[in-house]
Amino acid sequence: MAVILLGSLPFLLGVLALAIRRTGRRFRDYLALTWPRRRDLLIGLGVLIGVLAFNAGLALYADADTPNFMTGTYESGREAGLLPLLAIAFVFAAPVGEEVLFRGFIYRGLAARLGVFLTILITAALWALLHI
Repeated sequence: MAVILLGSLPFLLGVLALAIRRTGRRFRDYLALTWPRRRDLLIGLGVLIGVLAFNAGLALYADADTPNFMTGTYESGREAGLLPLLAIAFVFAAPVGEEVLFRGFIYRGLAARLGVFLTILITAALWALLHI
């Protein structure tokens, strides 16, 4: 899984770059890639920590088991000696690919024609289908 995620990211970015080039705009401008302000980054990090803590608390309260898919992926990565590669794939490659594809490329392409609300619904549904 790590090899697929890491190997497909350059391909995905390349295909998107070619498609964006056809619009006559720069990749960075089309996807609105800008660095967040320090304040926004700290707020986001604080909210993320809060959400993760809340989810962990709910999981403990509900006595929820970790899904087999997650434990199986971890175990196979550990057995193959590829846990660092798996971590990079899950923490970097997958989120970057998803953000660029869904909230960058697809959102940007549909929002002007369909409006913000409908575009958010469509990209959220597509993202959810990818994860089913």
